[in-house]
Order: sequence, then structure tokens, then C-alpha cells
Amino acid sequence: HWERPLKGYVVYSIAKAGLAGLTKSLALELGPAVRVNGVSPGAIAWPEDGQFDPAERERGMRATFAKLYKDADQPMPPSSMAKMMTVYMVFEELAAGRIKLDTRFKVSEKAWRMSQQGSTMWVGEPGSEVTVEDLIKGMIVLSGNDACIVVAEGLSPSEEAFAERMTKRAHELGLNKSVFKNASGWPAEGQYTTARDLAVLAWRTIEDFPKYYPYYSIQNWTYNNIKQDNRNRLLRTVAGTDGLKTGHTEEGGYGQSASAVRDGRRLILVVNGLNTMRQRAEEADRLLEWSFREFENISLFKAEEELDKAAVWLGEAPTVPLVAGKALVLTL
Repeated sequence: HWERPLKGYVVYSIAKAGLAGLTKSLALELGPAVRVNGVSPGAIAWPEDGQFDPAERERGMRATFAKLYKDADQPMPPSSMAKMMTVYMVFEELAAGRIKLDTRFKVSEKAWRMSQQGSTMWVGEPGSEVTVEDLIKGMIVLSGNDACIVVAEGLSPSEEAFAERMTKRAHELGLNKSVFKNASGWPAEGQYTTARDLAVLAWRTIEDFPKYYPYYSIQNWTYNNIKQDNRNRLLRTVAGTDGLKTGHTEEGGYGQSASAVRDGRRLILVVNGLNTMRQRAEEADRLLEWSFREFENISLFKAEEELDKAAVWLGEAPTVPLVAGKALVLTL
């Protein structure tokens, strides 16, 4: 029991197919009542290939992946977890070839001033330049607010314009209850997100950018001869953890977006509203370990597996095989 109530959390369980890296999972949603996509009680299965349109991904996630949640749609300050959206947009630019890891962005007066307060990367004096790769590490490992401004101003005319792009892109991804006012998550009026939105963003980052997602697993980084540890303690304490981002504001408390994978099964966790960094780490650790321990994936049948035979009247053969078009996996 914390002095500050846990404001909300969401845990997604995702299985990965052994062949071709295809996604497979079954929908099981646990809330005040057990219900799945309007069905109560019980669970429904979903094909393993996960091949739905990008515009349908959030809808598919809501109906497909095992979920545990409390107040997952309650608006909350994003804090530094907003940086996940900034990083996502950088990854998009890299994937599209519009920028490269060695592209250099200039440090503005605004970015330099931000480096004097809060979480900082120490980007340098106004007019100096920083590579995109260093800025990515600065945002993820060091949670540098100054790095976010450099990125925002490098990709848009201003940080404010970039924040508008963030919100627009977030809504396109299915983060319909998120509004961003800056690139770093620095407290701002009208800026909010939800635990569910952050979980969806984490999943989209992992799925959309397998080449760049490993930046989230960097445990420490040395910049300007200063070595610092990643603020995501779970990278060092919970087996299989490979991302994502911590956050803190006075209003929202301490929060964490995290993901861990074991034996081909991935969990995505978002918590917020804790009192201290230690409580944040302990609660996230507890929820991840409990979810791995208490739930498992059960294969119902494989793709093209013959399930039964159906009798045929006046056919060339007395029976025809009933074959599964796609594999189904049950999470219980």
C-alpha cells in the first residue's frame, strides 16, 4: 500500500510465433468482470499471423492480446514517457531514409537552457551540433529533455509544431486519448495520455522498428566523458526486460513503461502514480513477474493441422479433412 494510490496500470501479454516472426495470441481481458470483446465469460482466439492493416492495429490489439488493467483509460500526465512518442517519430524518419544516424542537428538557445534544469543530456552550447544517434541515446538512456528539443527543432520549425505532429501521429496510431504539448513530457497544461495509449505505443515501437528498438535496452552510456545508467532499473533486475521508459512529475508521480520477453512471450507493462523510484521499480517488477508466472500460452492447433473429417454425400471421397487455416494460441 503506497501513500499515493497507484493511478493506473495495464499489462499486455503477447506471444511470438516460431515461424517467420509472426504474431500469435488469444484475447483474454480481465477487468471488474471477465469479458472479451463483449463476450462474458470466457476467451476468444485470434489467428497467429496478426496481419491486419496499420490503421486496424490498435483495434486488433484491443481484441487480441491478454490484458490486465486498472484505470487504463484515465487521463494522466505523460511525464518523460512522452519521449517514447518523440523517439517513435525519429525511428520513422530513419526508417523512411529522411535522416540518418549520423545526421547532425543544431543546438538552439532553448535546448541549451533546458539542459540547465531537469533531466539532461548536456547537449552543448548554442550552435553546436549533435548526431541523431547520440540524441536517441540521450532521450532513452539519460531521459534528456534538452535532447528532445534538439530533435523537435531538427524535424520541425519549432518544438510546438513538432508537438502538434506528435499528437496527429499518435491519433493515427490509435492513441486517441493522448495530447502532446512538447517533445519531452515537461509539465504543460492540456498535455495528457493514458496507460493504455502508452502500452499501444510501446507495442507499435517494438513491432514497427525491430532494427531500432534495441536502443531501449542500453543499460548505460558515456557522453562527454560522463557515464550514466539507464533509469529503467528493470533492465538490470527483471530477466528478459529490453525497454522502455520511466517518467516522473509532481502531479502524476513516478511511472514506468516496460517490456520483457521470455520463451517467445512478451509482456508490455505501464504503471503510474507511485511515490518513489524504488516503489516504481518494485511494483513494475512485481506485476511483470506475476504475469509471467500466472499466465501461459497454450497452443490449440497449428496452421494446416487436420482437426477432424467431415462426411461427404455423393462425393469422390467419403470424407474431407477439416483443416485449420491459421494457428491459434490460448493465453490462460
